[in-house]
Amino acid sequence: MLDGSDALLKNSSVSTIKIGLFSVTRKISPVTAAESVQAPNYVAELLGIEIGELVIRREEITYRHARPVMLSVDWIPAANVMEAAELTAREPVEGGLLGLVERATGRGATHGRDHIRGRASDGREADALRLPVGGPVLAGVHLWSDENGPLIYGEWVMPPDQVISYEYEPEASAG
Repeated sequence: MLDGSDALLKNSSVSTIKIGLFSVTRKISPVTAAESVQAPNYVAELLGIEIGELVIRREEITYRHARPVMLSVDWIPAANVMEAAELTAREPVEGGLLGLVERATGRGATHGRDHIRGRASDGREADALRLPVGGPVLAGVHLWSDENGPLIYGEWVMPPDQVISYEYEPEASAG
């Protein structure tokens, strides 16, 4: 028997992408940029680094059935991961980006915060997602950190008619 979410997926043409702190299920995701750049002011502030300090910027477009379903950009403080050459290769990272950062730094993400909102696409997003400029997108940002500070800041946008699914285990209240 299908629950409500299964029925939604079975009876619609939407694609499902799971976005979460420790695992992201994606389909084909060509890396369109992977380079060391100077951090834009807002990225430096979010990562807790000096303005203009080097960061690794990785951009991917995720496709499902030859249709773009997500544009994503991740920013990683370069000082922590310079020996991880895979970060600047235009190849998908085996085991995921967070796993590589954890292996390179010896630090593991213990906290994450996501912000999600619907808005109009800008020109770069519209081009990547094959939408008209100003077309609706679901946009999100995430910041993954540990007790020593941020590890990864990421941004993503998706076109309409996508389903995002989160799994979580609520903690019982003491009372």
